[in-house]
Amino acid sequence: MFLHEPIVLDGGLATELETRGEDLNHFLWSARVLLEKPHVLREVHRDFFEAGANIATTATYQASAEGFAKAGLKPTEGEAAVHLALSIAAEEAENARQARRTQGGPTGDRGDTNSPTKEKAGDPALVLGSCGPYGAFLADGSEYRGNYENVSVEEIKSFHRWRLGLIESSGTADAVIFETFPDDKEALAALEVVREFPSLRGRVVFSFSCLDASTLCCQRPLREAVRTLLHRDGGGAGFVTAVGVNCSSPFACTGAVVGESGSCSLREEARKASGRDVGVFVYPNRGELWNDEEKKFEPTDPPCPPLESFVPQWLSSGATAVGGCCRTGPRDVAAVRRELERWIQTRDRKGGTGIK
Repeated sequence: MFLHEPIVLDGGLATELETRGEDLNHFLWSARVLLEKPHVLREVHRDFFEAGANIATTATYQASAEGFAKAGLKPTEGEAAVHLALSIAAEEAENARQARRTQGGPTGDRGDTNSPTKEKAGDPALVLGSCGPYGAFLADGSEYRGNYENVSVEEIKSFHRWRLGLIESSGTADAVIFETFPDDKEALAALEVVREFPSLRGRVVFSFSCLDASTLCCQRPLREAVRTLLHRDGGGAGFVTAVGVNCSSPFACTGAVVGESGSCSLREEARKASGRDVGVFVYPNRGELWNDEEKKFEPTDPPCPPLESFVPQWLSSGATAVGGCCRTGPRDVAAVRRELERWIQTRDRKGGTGIK
């Protein structure tokens, strides 16, 4: 899974909800909209698919037993909320598949019947069950720092086990993604939990957040984290089908995927570490700076180039899934899609594969 023709991820689900007027200044973040206005969530999934995305990432990033309990929900109500997030994403994915079979591609001027993505990969519409880091539940910024203090490995495992079990048992997610992970130790703890669910073999993605091209947000080396994770997963038919970087600047993510001077691509690094092929996800933020005092994003000076301008570098380095994270919406996804299709056309004319 996620090893062959590159696909397009969706954009930043929560920040797109904010763009549409939803107040997510709450410890449940996008899960709050899930509880209060599920129809808005459905619209966002639909718009991302219509823009050309191949993935709907579920609104479960910040869903947890602890968080729902804090919000006053009974355990059964929290479980129902997770299942609702999964079913909404799955229904919109099925609607997208039907539309693409009927119309030959994404609707409007954002797709066409001669799309090389469609020809090569069937233009899939898939569901990724999102699992955010433990720090996201704390809602104190530690999801961008890692190094959780006074938290045992067993606590972290228990935190992930609840949500992962619900995603796995639903049968509606094509794969699971542990995303925006700032801490390699948490990733290893989550992998231990993943191993408790044999049906997830070959269907798990781990994506890290980075300070720069080589350093995790917990200030440990990214490449070392990837190697250790894949070694722990084992060779052959492991659980991890892809690794990646997200929720960081486009420059940091690009450097991480392409490789700094003298180093190989992340795809090749993962292949060496695992002894098998492993996909690579890359989906940065738009490139703005977060003003913690005013709680808002602000443009950089000079402004960051548009997200789609980075796509050829990602794909040429072997990325298999490309998209955006915070502050990226359907227009950004449509631009990424167009750039991906241009890249495939150019590659095919030259007789290449793009797989590094």
